[in-house]
Amino acid sequence: MKNRLIATIGIGTALLGTGALVTNAYGLQPQPTSGNKRGIRMERREKHPEIMRAMRNLEQAKRNLQNGAHDFGGHRAKALEHTEQALQECREALKFDKR
Repeated sequence: MKNRLIATIGIGTALLGTGALVTNAYGLQPQPTSGNKRGIRMERREKHPEIMRAMRNLEQAKRNLQNGAHDFGGHRAKALEHTEQALQECREALKFDKR
């Protein structure tokens, strides 16, 4: 059992060292770095960072609009509605992606 574990670790290390490991289920990819002997480190990357960043910003805007102190003649409520629609469009865009 111990030998099998060592062999598995050895194979994984060999693959990582040669750059053969391209990606895994968590979206990790080898990235060049000067931080270790092999010059490789694993880094989590979002699949669509621009859309994800936009969604985080829209969520913050939504919270800000919800906490507004005044009605502003219905414009705050309308902006909140549009913000939720924008979030839904981003969610749909991520679902549509076939990659």
